[in-house]
Amino acid sequence: MASIKKTTSPHNVCSWCRPIAERSIGARVRAILFALVATTTLLPGAAHAGPSASEMIERMLPSVVRITVHALTSSAEGGAEESFGSGFVVDPKGYILTNQHVVDRAYEIIITLNDGTIHHAKLVGTADDVDLALLKIESHHPLKAANFADSNETKIGEEVFAIGNPFGIGTTVTRGIVSAINRDLSRSTFDSYIQTDAAINRGNSGGPLVNGNGEVVGISTAYYRGTAEKGGSIGLGFAIPSTVAKTLIDLIRQYGYPRVGWLGVDGQTLTAEMASALGLDHKTGAILISVRADGPSFGALQPEDIILEVEGEKLLDMRMLQRAAVGSIGRPVRLKILRQALERQVVVTPTERPLSRPSNAKALRPAASAKAGTFGLTLSLLDERKRSELNLPGNVTGVYIANVATISAAAEAGLSKGDIIESIQLQTIRTEGDVTAALATLKETGRDFALLRVRSRDKMKFVTLHLIWQGPTHDPNN
Repeated sequence: MASIKKTTSPHNVCSWCRPIAERSIGARVRAILFALVATTTLLPGAAHAGPSASEMIERMLPSVVRITVHALTSSAEGGAEESFGSGFVVDPKGYILTNQHVVDRAYEIIITLNDGTIHHAKLVGTADDVDLALLKIESHHPLKAANFADSNETKIGEEVFAIGNPFGIGTTVTRGIVSAINRDLSRSTFDSYIQTDAAINRGNSGGPLVNGNGEVVGISTAYYRGTAEKGGSIGLGFAIPSTVAKTLIDLIRQYGYPRVGWLGVDGQTLTAEMASALGLDHKTGAILISVRADGPSFGALQPEDIILEVEGEKLLDMRMLQRAAVGSIGRPVRLKILRQALERQVVVTPTERPLSRPSNAKALRPAASAKAGTFGLTLSLLDERKRSELNLPGNVTGVYIANVATISAAAEAGLSKGDIIESIQLQTIRTEGDVTAALATLKETGRDFALLRVRSRDKMKFVTLHLIWQGPTHDPNN
C-alpha cells in the first residue's frame, strides 16, 4: 500500500509557490492571504458554496432517520444482535426507505427521527435482489419527505452529499462528487449504481445520496473498504439510482414485494468487438442468447436477434432492456430489432417475473407460535363458560384471544391475551373460522391492513393488523 511521505526539502516546494517560501514571514502571510482571497473570488459560485450547502443540508436533515435493528442471528442457537443503519422518509404518511440488508432477520426495527422521537417500524416489503426495503411508522403528524431527482440526469463530476448514521455514531454528512454512473457490480438485473467518493461507511446503508439542490439521486448501499477487517471508506462508494428506487417503492407499496415485469429472454450487451465482427454500423444494443418457451417473447423474438431500441430510445446495454420491462406488466413494449441484417419493429407484452414473490430462502420462517392465517393469534370460541369467567353481558359476541405470539403481527398491533375480537372490517365476528377467513380474504385482495374492533379489559378500541408483516425467526430445520 502506497504511503504519503512528509518532506522538508525546499526542492519539493511547487514552482508557483516557491517565491513565497523565500520571503519574510510577514510578507509570506500577506501573500498567502491574498492568494486565498483571489482564488476564492475566481472560483464560480465559491463565495456562496458553503452557506448554500449548509442550508440545503439543514432542509434535508428532517427527512433522514437512524435505524436500530434487533435481529436474529443465523447461528443454530438463534441468538439476537443489534445493528445500525440509515434511511429516509419518502412519504409524509410515515413510509421510510432503507436497504434490505439493514433489516435482514429483524424482529424489531426502531426509527429515530431527526428531532429525537422514536418509533417502532413495520416492514412493508423488500426487493431483496436490489437491496431495498420499505418501512412504515405511525406518526401523529405528517413527516417531511425527501424529494427525488431524476438520476438519469446525474452527471459525472456533479457534487453530492451522503447523509447517514455511520458506525451508529449519529447523523453525519460527507461530501464528494459522482465518480461514475451505471456501474455494474453483478448483483442483479437492476445494477446501474452511482459511484461516489463521498465517504460511505458501515451504517450509511440506506441513507440518501443527495445533489446540490437537496434532491435524492441515490440510496447508499455499498462501499469498497480498506485492508483492515473493519476498514472504512476509501472513496469507492455506491448508491442505487433514485429512478430504480422510485419504481420499486411503488411496487412494494402496492403488492408487498417488487412485482416486476419480465421478457423471458437472456442476452448480452453488444460490444464494439461484436459489432465489428458482424459488420454492424450500430455500436450499442443487446444480442439475445435464448428466448424462453414459457415467456412472453416466445414467437416474437429469436436467439441472435439484436435489440437496437426500446420504446424509441437507443438501447445501451442488456440491463436497459431488462429494466424497460420492470414496470410494464401487461403493457406492450415496442422494440426495434435487427434480424438477419433487416431492421423490424416488434411488440412484446411483459408478464410478471417468475419467483419475484418473496421466499424463505434465508432460513427464516414466521414464528412457530404464529399459526397459519392467524398472524400470531391463538383463538377460542367465546362460549358461556368463558363469558361467565369474564363477566360479559349477554349481547357481547366475538372470538376470545387465548394467546399472542411474542414476535408476531398481532403483538405489534397491540393485541393481548384476554382480548375479544368483535369485528373485522366492521363486520361482526362469531367464530375462529370467521377470523381466519376474513383475514385471508383481505390479504388475497391486496390489503395491507385489517381493521379490528377489540374489547380489551372492558374498554373498546380499534386496532390495525398488518397483513404482510414479516417477523422472522430462526428455523434450525432449514
